[in-house]
Order: sequence, then structure tokens, then C-alpha cells
Amino acid sequence: MKKLCYLIVFLFFICNLSAQQQIKIMTYNLLNYDGSDTTTRNPYFRTVVSSINPDILVVNEMTSLLNMNNFLSRIMNSFGETYEQGYFINGSDTDNGIFYKPSKFVFLWNTAIPTALRNINEFKLKSQATGDTIRIYSVHLKASSGSSNEILRAAEVDSLRKVTDQLTPNTNFIVLGDFNIYRYSEPAFQKLLNQAPIIFSVYLSTICVSVYVSLVGLKNGKDISRFSKVKI
Repeated sequence: MKKLCYLIVFLFFICNLSAQQQIKIMTYNLLNYDGSDTTTRNPYFRTVVSSINPDILVVNEMTSLLNMNNFLSRIMNSFGETYEQGYFINGSDTDNGIFYKPSKFVFLWNTAIPTALRNINEFKLKSQATGDTIRIYSVHLKASSGSSNEILRAAEVDSLRKVTDQLTPNTNFIVLGDFNIYRYSEPAFQKLLNQAPIIFSVYLSTICVSVYVSLVGLKNGKDISRFSKVKI
């Protein structure tokens, strides 16, 4: 079963690891999150995260371990839920991080997959309910249009596929993040679609049932957030 999901600003998946457990996974590019920004951006982050209430949140553009700690305390644990953060690897650029509900998951490891720009991260967790393991690959590919940037994005996907192509059949994994892909014909997109030997995006025993895509922001001081539901 093959499903492909795009990232706009954030999205989340509602998936079943088995018949016993439904989980909600969210990915969010935080745009150089600065934990000291408590009055401008944090209230919006709290609104978004509390509304979705994910079991796992994977973030892009985290700037330091200190700000991971700040986001955990000021956002994730601010609305009555209990989250923990996975091991954070501070790379040469902005980084990926993960937050999860310890009532549902045990965090196992974070492995960096180096690229020319910034790391792709493999997060591995184990379900408390079923014992199933899941690998989550968080990507933030090179931004901007132009052939030189397309070549860099394709090289980053090559680094990812060298890892995922070695996974054993029926491995539970998902690839998510900020892909910065501008058109269907881009080499990076085609490499992600390559079916051999395993698929891109979601490979779970029961698969996603829906994706919610949201544009979040302000225009002339007014909230222009909007949601759309996409069946897959």
C-alpha cells in the first residue's frame, strides 16, 4: 500500500500501528525557533499544538538544545498533556527534533544522516501498547528554486534512500518534514517516488486514514489560518 503526503506548513497523520493503537504524528517547521520569543509566536504555537494534540511532534529549524527545552516546557507541556523530548543532535545548521507522549512511546534513538547542508534524522520509537517499533525520518531539504538547488535536494534524497533502501521488508517507517520541492518533475521528487525496493512516505501495517494540511499565519493583523482535510 503506497501513500504520498505533502507538507505545506505542518501536517499530521492519523495512523494505526496495529489494530490496538491509533496514533497521531505531526510535523512542523518552526522557522528558527527562538525560545525567548514568548509573546509573539509562542501563543500561536500553543494554539496549533493543543488543537491537534499529537502523540508525536517532529520539528524542523530547531536552533539549540536550550530551545528544545523551552519548546517542551512552554508549548508542549502547557495544555495538560505530558510530553518528553528525544535525544537532540546539534548539527552544523538548524536541526530536527522530536517530542512524544511517554504514555504511548519509548524513545530509542536519534541517528543523524549527514548531507551537504544539514542532517536528516532517523528517530526510532517503540509503542508502549503493542511493542511495535517505528522509524521516523525527518528531512529539511535545500530551499529555493533553480537547477543548482534541485541538484542539492536530489543529493540529500540520495543520502536518505541509501538508508531506507537497506531496511528489511515490513519495517514501519515514515518520511516527513519540509521537502522544499517545487514541481513534480524535480529529480528529488522522482527519487522519493522510486518504488525499488521500498516506498517513500508511509509504510505502516494499517496506514494513514487522513491528512490535515494547514496554512497558518497573520495578514494585516488578522488570523488567516485555515485547514483542509485530504483523504488518502
